[in-house]
Amino acid sequence: MAKTTLSQIVQWAEKTMPGDEKRVGSVFADCRKKGCFTTGGRGNHAPIMKSSDFSMAVLAVLHHGKATESGEAVEKLAQLPLALLEIDDPSRVEPIALLAEDIDKNHFEADYSRKFGLELWHPNNVFIVLMALFEEYAPNSQFFPDDKISLEASGDRKSIKIQLRGGDSVDEDGWRGQGPDHSRITMTFGDFTVWESGPHLRQTRSLYGEAINSLAALREGDAS
Repeated sequence: MAKTTLSQIVQWAEKTMPGDEKRVGSVFADCRKKGCFTTGGRGNHAPIMKSSDFSMAVLAVLHHGKATESGEAVEKLAQLPLALLEIDDPSRVEPIALLAEDIDKNHFEADYSRKFGLELWHPNNVFIVLMALFEEYAPNSQFFPDDKISLEASGDRKSIKIQLRGGDSVDEDGWRGQGPDHSRITMTFGDFTVWESGPHLRQTRSLYGEAINSLAALREGDAS
């Protein structure tokens, strides 16, 4: 596997945020200074990036605040705890919603989280789950176009949502396949509800499947 360096991850971020390259440089520089990324020499002596670096890269791109304060902000985002798991299985009348503290009491969710290479427990946080995605899910599966990782913020309230879905296969009658392989799961970290009435600016930033695949390809060392 070819070595991936931080400069390649920064290049990915610049392509992901066209026209905002200056901000990308400032954000990643502050995150590096804060110790969010694996550090070492430059050029041929640059350190090999780890799963933790790819997780931090996602959070750095989603960060919406001041670039000069991004290192501390990204560290706080990484610590947002798992709050809610939602499972949308076509075989069920309506989606299932589990509070984080109730996940351990419901064994049926294991098949769904296992489909995506995840081990969910309480407590858990977004950083751990993102690492699992890059270590387990990304090498074996391709993210779908409408898979997404989103940051929602309003005032001091913040949440990160990771939405992953199963296959799109349908039977001869046009019905979507059922069960874990054809279901959507959404993990919410941080605040359940971000949007409140009030004067706060509401912001959403999302990374979709294509962008996540491009970063995952770097993780595998097979990106161009």
